[in-house]
Amino acid sequence: MNAEEPLVEVLRDHFPWVARWEAELKQPFKAYVAAKQAQNVLNYDDLLLA
Repeated sequence: MNAEEPLVEVLRDHFPWVARWEAELKQPFKAYVAAKQAQNVLNYDDLLLA
């Protein structure tokens, strides 16, 4: 998130060995965001963006 680049670009440029699993890698992030929202909490990246 703090790279301000789409996931597909980050994977392609920095983690090409997992780029084909982009969709699968999005799932834990979505679950993490949902859990933070349910608990009304922020992490460090959220604070930087807020």
